[in-house]
Amino acid sequence: MLCLLTGALTGALTGALTGALTGALAAPYEVTRPVWVRARPDARSDRRGRVEPGAAFEVIDQVEGRGCDDEWHVLEQGGFACSTWSRSSGLEPSPPRTVRFDPPKPEELEVYLEQDTYDRDPDGEDVALPFVYGRAYRDRPGPIYASVEAWRAGLPPTNTLHPRAKVHFVGVVGALPEDEPPRDQATGSGAPEDGGAPEDAGAPEDAGAPEDGDRPKGLEPEPGPVAPGSLGLLRPGGEVVPADAVYLFPVSRFEGRDLHSDPVTPGGRAAWVLPYVGLKLRDAPDEAAEEVGQLPFQAALDAFGDGDWLQTASGAWLRARDVRVFEPAPAPPGAGGRSWIDVDLSQQTLALIQDDTPSFVTLISSGLPRTATPTGLYEITDKVVHDDMRSRPRAREWYHVEQVPWIMHFRSRYALHGAFWHWGFGHPASHGCINLAPKDARALFERLLPTLPRGWHTVYADPDHQGTLVRIRGETPGG
Repeated sequence: MLCLLTGALTGALTGALTGALTGALAAPYEVTRPVWVRARPDARSDRRGRVEPGAAFEVIDQVEGRGCDDEWHVLEQGGFACSTWSRSSGLEPSPPRTVRFDPPKPEELEVYLEQDTYDRDPDGEDVALPFVYGRAYRDRPGPIYASVEAWRAGLPPTNTLHPRAKVHFVGVVGALPEDEPPRDQATGSGAPEDGGAPEDAGAPEDAGAPEDGDRPKGLEPEPGPVAPGSLGLLRPGGEVVPADAVYLFPVSRFEGRDLHSDPVTPGGRAAWVLPYVGLKLRDAPDEAAEEVGQLPFQAALDAFGDGDWLQTASGAWLRARDVRVFEPAPAPPGAGGRSWIDVDLSQQTLALIQDDTPSFVTLISSGLPRTATPTGLYEITDKVVHDDMRSRPRAREWYHVEQVPWIMHFRSRYALHGAFWHWGFGHPASHGCINLAPKDARALFERLLPTLPRGWHTVYADPDHQGTLVRIRGETPGG
């Protein structure tokens, strides 16, 4: 996956071509392998984006060009895709799909670890993730069965999950077809053959480079059919891993604050509870004062005043060090008339500014002090629905995270993106990227520029499709 633009879109040529098109071919198509969308019908022209198998995109015509064995498809949203790997699709172009599944909630973690189960909604839930995510669980190597049929029949597994990788599953299957839960599955993804280097992800809590010998070599369960009611997790290639052999990452349901529908009380500032254990409200600005209530971790509130103690809208007192507060700052150069993002590392907050007014504010997890997020003024260079992230060769800390969702690069190897593997938003946690709760990441992905055309997997900014401005300021707490 590339982070930097390879050049400017030649809009004049594109306009000349599309102006002469008949539109007679207008129909949805899909590809049989990942294909780059080019600025011109030329395989050497700049990249506008990427389309991948399993999603339909609109084609309005076709033209001749260079570097493609067949004609070039002209896409409705601009750009050209070689038609060699395209076919007519029965799907309709649509926004990125998410899987409907109910992973554990963070507050269910203790019970989940003790009992290997949690209160799962069989109808699932939209947690704004394209996949189900997990990893090998405890001392269970995570057996991989060649197919749904092989797993249901109790045949021996053919491989095991890597013991430290964070992996993705495209859906859930039952021991019997009638056992399967309802699902709205996203499809798998692969990088184009000339894809660039994968990007940075948040710091895994179990970082450390495993040797090949650390991988479990096999798990031989008792042969025989799988017990009715069992669930399996489906890998992109059709393989199955039993759900009870996978640790499912508890996923945060946290969401930021829309200031249009939930404005801050005049005189106050948007704030959130910082301690994981929550905080106690007092009837006076004193630790010995009477407790008048409690607020849980990440609870949103309006904070009033300055100094070591702040007040809530109801008049209760709390320590200023126990909350994160959105602190507005003057707009940066070049922000006039544009929507832009304001990231405050000191408070671990992010704000979307529209018409010179904050419209959305939320918590983030930036880089840890030793891997701090760079400050400065940037623009979104590309957006990717999901992609793998892994450490560089010979990196001090090893990590491999499959299909990180809602990626928005602002600098090479630095991005805003969703994080499913932790829920500590408000606290630094990453290798330098800006981690967002999944629902916040999806909301920003939909609103920030460049706009992702329907059916595309990746879109790049260029002079004709400018990226949203991102200002990063402040110092990382604990640095």
